[in-house]
Amino acid sequence: LRKPRFWAAHLAASQGDDVLSLAVSGDGAEVLVGANATRHDDGSVDVLVWNGTINSEMSSGDPRLDRTVRVSLHNLAEKSYVARLARVDADHSNIIGAMPAGVDWPDAETWSHLRASDVLHQERLPDVQPSGGEATVTFFIPMPGVARLRLSAG
Repeated sequence: LRKPRFWAAHLAASQGDDVLSLAVSGDGAEVLVGANATRHDDGSVDVLVWNGTINSEMSSGDPRLDRTVRVSLHNLAEKSYVARLARVDADHSNIIGAMPAGVDWPDAETWSHLRASDVLHQERLPDVQPSGGEATVTFFIPMPGVARLRLSAG
């Protein structure tokens, strides 16, 4: 079964090969919140965003470190993009969260439930229609958390 760390590494490994210019600003930028943007050969754009802390006392999560992220994209070529957000955090792409409380070892039914929960969570966002080649997408990312915004030609 895949754990959250696997899904986070999977998102990083599935970025495009063409690295795009990116700036991170705001509360926690470059300290808590980091990002990487790439373009794939088919023109789709990925923005990988992570929110984490080196403070070990808060590494399991602290709502004071959750953030709302605004991604501003420039030089978009398509007239419309399908937007999808993949998430890895305590509530998404996390079989640990699917384990019932108080269970020391899963029985057959629990194993089946865990296997069914072993997927990368992806949600469809409203389509993005750039104006003058620019668009903005806003989403919430808890700490700790990783999210990949993918824009594909619509």
